[in-house]
Amino acid sequence: MTEKLTTAQLMARFMAKAGIGHIFGYPGDPNLDFIEAARHQGLEFILTRREGTAAFMADAYGQLTGLPGVCLSTLGPGSTNLVNGVAGAYLDRSPMLAISGQMNTRLEPVFGHQNIDHNRLFAPITKWTTRMGPAAAAGIPRRTWPYAMPSRRPNLSTCPRIPLRRRSRRERVTSKASAMRKSSMKGMERMAWLLWWRP
Repeated sequence: MTEKLTTAQLMARFMAKAGIGHIFGYPGDPNLDFIEAARHQGLEFILTRREGTAAFMADAYGQLTGLPGVCLSTLGPGSTNLVNGVAGAYLDRSPMLAISGQMNTRLEPVFGHQNIDHNRLFAPITKWTTRMGPAAAAGIPRRTWPYAMPSRRPNLSTCPRIPLRRRSRRERVTSKASAMRKSSMKGMERMAWLLWWRP
């Protein structure tokens, strides 16, 4: 019998199978379900003072390991705080996955407080921006990885809280995540070289 996973659980499982070990961020109401799902998958959540710091740490993680650094923010000002770090990763050509919370989908058209258009905000400084939901929970991570890895550029996923709690329409995490993890092991050699080399 196929295990039923929420969108947040499917995202966390994919990251774990792809070799991601750490998530840098600042918790908020929209992303608590994902943080808990990541904890169950053995991903370590690194609490930062602000979202911008999380983005800079994810940038460094991507440069040192070759794997996408994952940074997490809450909605509104939390999203805008990510901008400097994500822009830095874009200029550094660092692989990154930025995940930003958003208000409930049904409230967006009528509720202006803390409602930020992530696509317009992050499009100039990312390779790809998208919106996470149950119908696309399995496909988006697989598409994000190829965008982040060869081009070494940031990607942004907007994650409203209600869709994160819903069951995904496709529960299986394919072996492609493990294959992507193996292809990223060269990043460990890069990390060792960077730590050894001194100008």
